[in-house]
Amino acid sequence: MIQYTSWGHIDWKYISEPGDPGSSMSVGFTNIDVGKVEPTHVHYGHEQFLYVLQGKGINVINGEEFPFEPGMEFYMKSDTTHKEINTGSVPVRELLIANPVAYTYDAGKRDEKTEYPVGSNTAIYDAVEAMRYPLLESVKMPFVIFDTVGSVVMQSPRFPRFCIDHCDPVRHPDRCACFAYPALSRAGSMEKDYACPYGLSVNYTPIVFNGKVIGTICGGYYYSSSDADVDLNELKDCYDQPKSAQIGMRKLQKQMVDSILSYCAFRESQEKLKDKESSLKDVRLENDGLEQDLGIMKDTVTDLKIEHHFLFNTLNCMASMALEGDRDDLYQAIINLSNMFRYTMVTELRFVDLDSELKYLETYLDLQELRYGDALHVEYDIDKQCHSMMVPFNLLQPVVENAFTHGFMSSDEEKEIEIIVKEENGRGVIRILNNGVTPDIITVNRVRKSLSSGSGHGMSLIYDKLKSAYGEEFVMDISARTAGGAEITIRIPSSFQEGDRS
Repeated sequence: MIQYTSWGHIDWKYISEPGDPGSSMSVGFTNIDVGKVEPTHVHYGHEQFLYVLQGKGINVINGEEFPFEPGMEFYMKSDTTHKEINTGSVPVRELLIANPVAYTYDAGKRDEKTEYPVGSNTAIYDAVEAMRYPLLESVKMPFVIFDTVGSVVMQSPRFPRFCIDHCDPVRHPDRCACFAYPALSRAGSMEKDYACPYGLSVNYTPIVFNGKVIGTICGGYYYSSSDADVDLNELKDCYDQPKSAQIGMRKLQKQMVDSILSYCAFRESQEKLKDKESSLKDVRLENDGLEQDLGIMKDTVTDLKIEHHFLFNTLNCMASMALEGDRDDLYQAIINLSNMFRYTMVTELRFVDLDSELKYLETYLDLQELRYGDALHVEYDIDKQCHSMMVPFNLLQPVVENAFTHGFMSSDEEKEIEIIVKEENGRGVIRILNNGVTPDIITVNRVRKSLSSGSGHGMSLIYDKLKSAYGEEFVMDISARTAGGAEITIRIPSSFQEGDRS
């Protein structure tokens, strides 16, 4: 088949369709007309090999220019940004081989502690939160993940310029007609394509787990002259997506769905194991006092999960420092680290006074100064009477660490942390603020939903600790600050003392 474009055409000799049992590669010949430019585009979800047969020009690959002539070859990895210019007096003709690539995710090796109510609407939120860093944020293709009622769970910031100019879905999703489509079609369980009002093609892939739709991925947002039933003048500046790239994006989207389903299946098996453990616990609880022992054991396991994560991050930092030679601050870091672990190992209490937690937090922040130096600023605003308030053991440090692992992860600005503890209406109110990346409303909603899911990710561990300590008598929330950054707020009974609750 021949695919005609504004800059020439592609003569396809073999195209691998989804589900094709043969080769996954697509093969054809590109032809770029004299004086034409193949516009800047991204090879979403597929790698590409070009062999120049005729003509001269310039390949612009990830911003770097490579002049070419007959006999030269180019290999471009998946998600490469590419532009090609014909600078010669004859059409450029190239052999093109495109091959979809796989994005992998091993749910069984990561996030083994995650639990969530299978089949509920939170399942898609838990899966996305768990897989956001290892998988989803590495996908360069524009996509949006919706829950079953059409609310956005996660969206890519990498929409094409055409989308930004016409709808700006990143900042104004309410203005984009594509964002309303899943809500209208949520009952469907079949893959389908549809055209947005401006003529771009969007791939609709439902996420079906155990026969039930738990979410939807919409991706692609590309222009194809063979599909668009609109005024082509409106789309004349868009890159005409080759058939191989369209297939690659569909396969990539299917891989994302398969990874989410693998995660859900793994969590379902964990949930069944949890039910069996719960049955055993009910039998053991025939002895008085065992419930309290199990609560202490649960808190201990939660603390071990938190400390294992922190130890890994800290030792990585210290190892990097050690490579730089003899340093007194490395010695002090080891002392601080030993003090921290002495604190976590010596106490057998579920609750400690706030003052002890603050001293433990200061030791942690001393370690962070090794990395950030004078760029780190910490302020405390603690009511005098709150210093003796009892709080769950190992509460503050993991919350503050969340600011470093998420809020400051992609920020080069000065880091500011503020810890505020007040007593309001008989309750202790703990607010931890940072000036890092400001979470958008989609991220805030996703984190809020995942807090109480028992997912074992980030702040859900702290939520579990608070629930074990106070039952339903607490509040934990995340919000975006108007001045920039994020705030974690915790409200607990300020009069609670160790021994009041068995």
